[in-house]
Amino acid sequence: MLTKKQKQILDFVRDYIKKNDYSPTLEEIAKHFKLASVATVHQHINVLKEKGYLNKIENQRRSINVFQKEDLVSVPLLGTISAGGQIEMFQQSGESIAVPKTKIRPNQNYFTLKVNGNSMIEKNIKDGDIVLVRQQGIAENGEKVVALIDNSETTLKTFFKEKGHIRLQPANEDYEPIIIKNGERDFSIQGVVIDVIQKQTGYSVYNNNAKKRIKQNPLTNLYPELPNKKFDIIYADPPWDYNGKLQFDKSSKNVEQIDLSKNIFVSSASFKYPTLKTSELMKIPIHKITKDDCLLFMWTTNPHLSQAIDLGETWGFEYRTVAFVWDKMKHNPGQYTLSNCELCLLFKHGKIPVPRGARNIQQLVRSPRKEHSEKPTEVMRAIEKMFPSQNRIELFARKKNEGWTVWGLDVITAN
Repeated sequence: MLTKKQKQILDFVRDYIKKNDYSPTLEEIAKHFKLASVATVHQHINVLKEKGYLNKIENQRRSINVFQKEDLVSVPLLGTISAGGQIEMFQQSGESIAVPKTKIRPNQNYFTLKVNGNSMIEKNIKDGDIVLVRQQGIAENGEKVVALIDNSETTLKTFFKEKGHIRLQPANEDYEPIIIKNGERDFSIQGVVIDVIQKQTGYSVYNNNAKKRIKQNPLTNLYPELPNKKFDIIYADPPWDYNGKLQFDKSSKNVEQIDLSKNIFVSSASFKYPTLKTSELMKIPIHKITKDDCLLFMWTTNPHLSQAIDLGETWGFEYRTVAFVWDKMKHNPGQYTLSNCELCLLFKHGKIPVPRGARNIQQLVRSPRKEHSEKPTEVMRAIEKMFPSQNRIELFARKKNEGWTVWGLDVITAN
């Protein structure tokens, strides 16, 4: 499928060649569509090349050739559909999306919707994408549907009809399924998703490159075997997955703003080490190495606080307090305020281990940020002062530390 802008550019190039017997330059295309950057046109042309609609010889002017591609038909864009919670019923937007005619069956109705939210991200449907929907009132289990609830709310989920109820299943562990018991709420299927137009953003442009940079776990299991020993102090910096999110240059958020003449900044924890989803971290049997009286020190970011508490409790600990606040002396962009710090939480299992050492350790640690995810050594030294004689282990360690048992992929594969 083509977006509205891609279809407009394809039509302009086709009409220009028909009229002049040669193709327009990228500058002429940019001028016609009042685009500030030729790089934006270059991006659209590349997408049309990838989809087989045209060809262009690199570094040669007026070298665009339009292929005789399958016919396109216009399908109405009805508005926005929620792939998060539920939103009010969509309304006709007056816009349309160009779709290959081969996608369309005769004598059936189709429409498109813009996706709002990331509850279907593991099905490769992301916020801002366009879904092509075949209008029908029934669906098979496992099909992705547009559902109408109580005649007022719509949502995009995977459909399952089960005993006594219907389950609308998201494809993102951060979202719960919607359960509709028979007879309790009005429910109808508006259509079945048959195709997706991926939103073209800086994120998606560099997505293939990002996939190549993701570190993979070299082991068959999630992680190596835990030590056959119990510990008083457990120190952990979990390899949080953050739902696969990338940090990238937000100036390229919209396709019209992408400047391909320079690299877009892309970063992810998964580029540095194999990451795990919270549900996977919960499967690690930490209770096997936990003494009856044990403390767990766990690092987390502020937005991930609730997941960290859930993980600590799943491992058999009770959340007690924030042990350390690390001022990284450099801020990151935040959704609400600039992010300056990370938290080291403290959990307790049983009682506080004895004998205890120093009791005048400061909570605030001011230390410049170093390599990605590398935590300040001051925190480990502080824990050593607080509990100098206890058995201590660092989980997910990336190097050996004197006085600590270390466990993790990096220290196992380094041996």
